[in-house]
Amino acid sequence: MRDDAACRFLFREIPESPPAVCGSRGHHTPPEHVHYAQDIVQQFMELEPELLATETIVPVYFALEDEELLSIYTQTQISSSSQGSSSAAEVLLHTATANGFQMVTSGAQSKAVSDWAITSLEGRLTGAGEDLPTIVLVAHYDSFGVAPWLSYGADSNGSGVAVLLELARLFSRLYSYKRTHAGYNLLFFLSGGGKFNYQGTKRWLEDNLDHTDSSLLQDNVAFVLCLDTLGNSDNLHLHVSKPPKEGSPQHTLLKELETVAAHQHPELKFSMVHKKINLADDTLAWETNSIYIVFTTYTQPCR
Repeated sequence: MRDDAACRFLFREIPESPPAVCGSRGHHTPPEHVHYAQDIVQQFMELEPELLATETIVPVYFALEDEELLSIYTQTQISSSSQGSSSAAEVLLHTATANGFQMVTSGAQSKAVSDWAITSLEGRLTGAGEDLPTIVLVAHYDSFGVAPWLSYGADSNGSGVAVLLELARLFSRLYSYKRTHAGYNLLFFLSGGGKFNYQGTKRWLEDNLDHTDSSLLQDNVAFVLCLDTLGNSDNLHLHVSKPPKEGSPQHTLLKELETVAAHQHPELKFSMVHKKINLADDTLAWETNSIYIVFTTYTQPCR
């Protein structure tokens, strides 16, 4: 995609967005004190996957908006209109060189990263008994953005992490007493790489599917509860890829939640959302298969 075409694409998708300097290419973002309406923010969020999927032959830089950057943008606009069909990249290069600047790069030739480390954290509470089923509670702890400092994760998924840690604290106290020591093993898992198609979860599963004595993941898994995007509203949705059968642990959890929501938190809108998941898809809507259920405040499965 040519740089001038990229500019037109940005303005076509977000006509009310702040201007983008598409030269090398650069995009500038508003200062922290500038706030946009929610629909504009939503448009940026919808555009972000397009930017991530677009292949570019030049680096893409993001910079915070200031007077100097706006001055460069204004000069580029003026020069672009006077130079006719020149691309934004050509105009920016001409503007820089005309003012005595040189564009240079240094360092080793960049190359694709073939492997990377993903840090995940897990902990386990052992139930009262032998050969017990395991309930796994999962939340991914990282966020991601097309520009690093544009990555906001308070809701997705700081909220899920906070809920998981609080559940771990509460169950740790309950499991300390014989009277409240349940007949389930509890596995708490904070995964990395959540925004990269849940690569942290995938790697962790590959490392623990041998079911050895040292493995935290045993054969008898009752269900997996994923906690994601829980701070958005007073709605609470239990996403499932397969409706739970009556009498199953998942069905018991569903009915208990419905009872608690109706009698103790009538202001809370609780519902079950059913959507099939194809594990063969390149990207997954959530960390799930037939034994997974997902908590979220969104009506749609979140990424």
